[in-house]
Amino acid sequence: MLAEGDIIETASGGFVQIEFDDGALLGLGESARLLLQPRLGRPGAGPRAYVLEGFTKARTGTDANATLALMSPRLDLDATAGAVVAQFNAKVVSVFAERGTARLNTRDASRTSLSTKAGEFATLPAGGRAR
Repeated sequence: MLAEGDIIETASGGFVQIEFDDGALLGLGESARLLLQPRLGRPGAGPRAYVLEGFTKARTGTDANATLALMSPRLDLDATAGAVVAQFNAKVVSVFAERGTARLNTRDASRTSLSTKAGEFATLPAGGRAR
């Protein structure tokens, strides 16, 4: 059983899928690393994970307003009522919203914010702005 604060790492060619108690799913592709984050006194809040690198696919829980948060050194991603696929590495962060909505907030001085909806793709190159 996984707990908040656990670090999950996949090997080359590996894959892991985590199912949370609210029905949310988080899949990790090969060579991915993440830290399960506490919900920080937010009862009923969706799962949170800090992604260090790799590909992830996240699907929110079954509630129509369910949320899920993915954080990284370069940006925070909040998904609502949907599914997102994201790539996190030192050169680029890329996000595709399969369904629902996703909001990306950069952690740099610009504090750029970008919203995506189902079918949209966003990318944040190293040293660049979200687009």
